Amino acid sequence: MQEVVQSGRKVANCLEIPLLPSTVQYPSGLCTQDVAEAETGHPISHVGKTWGLFASSHALHTSHIDSDGRGTFIQVKVGVKYWIVAVPMSDTDLGQLEAFGEGYDVDMTNSQSWKIYGILLWPGDWLVFPPCTPHFVLTLEAAICHGGHFVSSQTLVWTNYAILQTFVASDLLTNTIDFNAPEGLRLIVQYWSNLIVDNEEDYLEMLKKHAWQISSNLEVFLMYASIERTVPTPHNQGLDIEDWLFRHFHLVLVSSSESSEASDGLETAERLPTLAVRYFAQQTQALLYHKFTTTEQGIHGEDQCITPNAVKHAIEAELKDDTEFMTQWPEILKAEGSVEDWVLECQKKGIMHLYVWPESPAGGEYEVVQDE
Repeated sequence: MQEVVQSGRKVANCLEIPLLPSTVQYPSGLCTQDVAEAETGHPISHVGKTWGLFASSHALHTSHIDSDGRGTFIQVKVGVKYWIVAVPMSDTDLGQLEAFGEGYDVDMTNSQSWKIYGILLWPGDWLVFPPCTPHFVLTLEAAICHGGHFVSSQTLVWTNYAILQTFVASDLLTNTIDFNAPEGLRLIVQYWSNLIVDNEEDYLEMLKKHAWQISSNLEVFLMYASIERTVPTPHNQGLDIEDWLFRHFHLVLVSSSESSEASDGLETAERLPTLAVRYFAQQTQALLYHKFTTTEQGIHGEDQCITPNAVKHAIEAELKDDTEFMTQWPEILKAEGSVEDWVLECQKKGIMHLYVWPESPAGGEYEVVQDE
C-alpha cells in the first residue's frame, strides 16, 4: 500500500479485506442477524460481514448497490472519501422493475428524479446506509476504512427488493457476493420464530402496547414466509410465522370517505391470507418477467446458467402442490407456454409487474388489526 501511495503511478482499490469483528467498531442496535446468531447459538462466518478497504488517491467505484440485500457501514480511518448516495423519491421506487432500468446509469446521471447527496468523509467519520442504496465512491486522498454489512429488521423490505433486483441483474448492480448471506436470513427467521411463535403469549401482550410494529412490518412478516419457500429453515419456521400472523391479526379495509365505500371483493377474515398468497405470486411473476427482460438486454445475474426458463421451472417444481399459489400462476405458463409468449401477452395487455405490496383499492386504506 505504501509503495502504491508513494509512487503515485498506480491506482489501487482493494475491497472487503476480511477483518475479525473484534477489530471493527460496529454500530449498535442495527444488526438483527447478530442478535439472531447470539440467541440461536449458531454464529456464522464473519467473511463478507466485517472488512477493511484500501484505495489510493483518484480511485473510483461506479454506482452499485451492495450485495445480498444488506445494509452497510463505513468508518474512515485514514484519508478522505467522497460518497455519492442516491435516495429514491418513494420507499417503493426500488420495488419497481424499472428502478435500475433505462433511467439508471452507473455514473449516477440518473433520470428517475432520485435525490443525489454528496458526503465528504474524513478520518473518524461514519456513514451508514440501508440495503438497495445506489452509491458512487471517489477517493480524494489515499484511504483506509473499516466497515461491514448487516441485515436489520427495520429495513427488511429493502433487503427483499435488493435480493430480487440483484438476482436478475447482479453484473450491472453489484460488485461482490457473500455466500454466507442466505444463512444469515435463515437464522433471523429461526430467531423470530422462537421469539414470536414459541413465546406467543408474551409477544402478543407486548404488541398490545406497541401495535404499530405489526402494521409497519406486515410486508416483512410475509417476506419471512417467502424466505421459507426459497431458502427453507429446518422446521418451516417462516410459514409458522405466517400462520401466527393469520391467527392473531386481520386486515381491515377502511374507506377514506363516508360518502363511498371502498371494496376489494374480500371478506375481512379472508383478506390477509388471500393477499399474502397474491403478494407472493405477484413477486414470483415479477421476478420471472424481470429476468426475461433483463436477459434480452444482455444483463445477467451472478450465474448466466440461470435462464428465464430455468426460473420458471424452479418455481413450478417447488410450488406445484401449493393449490392456492397455482391458482394465481398464469394459465399460459401452466399450459407449458414459453416465458417469451407470456411476456408478450403481458405487454400486449399492458400488465404491470411490481415487487411492492399491492396498493389499497381506490378510496380506501388497509389497516392491520389485532384480534382480541
